[in-house]
Amino acid sequence: MALVQETFEIHAPPEQVFDLINDIEATSGYSELIQGIETIGEETYRYRISVAGIPLSWDAKVTERIRPDRICWESIRGITLKGCFQLAPAESGSTVSFRMEYHIHNRILALLLQPFLTPLFREVATEVMARLETRLS
Repeated sequence: MALVQETFEIHAPPEQVFDLINDIEATSGYSELIQGIETIGEETYRYRISVAGIPLSWDAKVTERIRPDRICWESIRGITLKGCFQLAPAESGSTVSFRMEYHIHNRILALLLQPFLTPLFREVATEVMARLETRLS
């Protein structure tokens, strides 16, 4: 499994940051790379992105939601992934740690997309956090 890890400083208390991250469908508006996120069931969402012109989608279920500490998810269809936003109070507001592991089962697709996916997921996380902080200020 490939791993994406990033840590961000957000100038807002963890409760406010958590509340925005917790509005999962709205996070699609925080990144140009996310084509959409929609609720498809209880605690279950469908994500749609495009990588190098190749559309990808997966369904993920929230596995842990503890306000204001963390929100975690795991895919149940499509790309295998598991991730978490972990929040902690910081002098400047909040430290947000993003961690996600993913695996593409189709070998050919994995070979084509692997060089793009890790940087893409990092870019999405960075873009989401930057727009989230702008929204909180």
